[in-house]
Amino acid sequence: MRFLLSRHLSQFIAIYDLGSLRAASSILGLTQPALSKSLHQFENLLDVVLFDRTGGKLTPTPFADILRMRANIILKEAEFTAREIEVIKDNFYKPMAASAGPVWLAEILPMVLPALYQAYPKFQMGIKLEGAGTSLSKIQSGDLDMYFGFIPESVEQKGLAVISLLNLRMTVYARRHHPIHQESPGRQLEMAGEYPWAGFGLGDGIENTVVKRASRFKGFTYGIESLLGLAKLAQQTDHIVISVDAVAETFADHDIVEVKGVDLDKYLMSGVVCRASLLNFSPVKFLIEEIRKRYSSH
Repeated sequence: MRFLLSRHLSQFIAIYDLGSLRAASSILGLTQPALSKSLHQFENLLDVVLFDRTGGKLTPTPFADILRMRANIILKEAEFTAREIEVIKDNFYKPMAASAGPVWLAEILPMVLPALYQAYPKFQMGIKLEGAGTSLSKIQSGDLDMYFGFIPESVEQKGLAVISLLNLRMTVYARRHHPIHQESPGRQLEMAGEYPWAGFGLGDGIENTVVKRASRFKGFTYGIESLLGLAKLAQQTDHIVISVDAVAETFADHDIVEVKGVDLDKYLMSGVVCRASLLNFSPVKFLIEEIRKRYSSH
């Protein structure tokens, strides 16, 4: 395989996904003969047959199946290469697509993005709230560039670059005048099971830790991927809120404080997940180093 042309690859994706030259040519704005000729050129470049044309139908060959699995990533890598060239030419950047967990989106990234802007004022990145599972799948398919947040153990098996940056302690919170704060530290965990719980997800494996020492456990009633949403809930109800130590100051601003006697002895590793090639992209390298410098004590 000598090289892949982005034009050929984009056309191949359309043909593969739509299942016919006619449909693909309509979407691509090409005549059917022109697209057919381009497909033959692409097959000659690869020295394989991508589609079986028997009986007037296009049936993908095993070569086509393999190529389709990697096609989006190949196009993304070509895009990043073009980005680097544009940077060298005139310091211009195309927008990147990123996602982040709620803690990173609300607490960590806002502290480092100003420095990134100062260093790379033309760099653009859209960041949306999204969990690890969905984000990692999108990175693999080429629909997302990078993810900031909790890093699941399974990510090592996905062939992605993983940069562990923060080890966050799971922490239990309640409103300042919650009855649990009146209990002695030795009884707070036991009594915590008497109240409903809320967190970013419904449980996160915390139930077993509480059940070991609590007389009963009412369980999680809400999973809210918003710090403000959790704080508002805790302010107005007797919910126990579980999050991480990094949000302590924000919660304190809403009169939500740590329940000192409830030590879950559980930590979450978090950081950045992306394709390895993206680590050579100057703005990304800068951002990762800024996070390391600011949160080196975690």
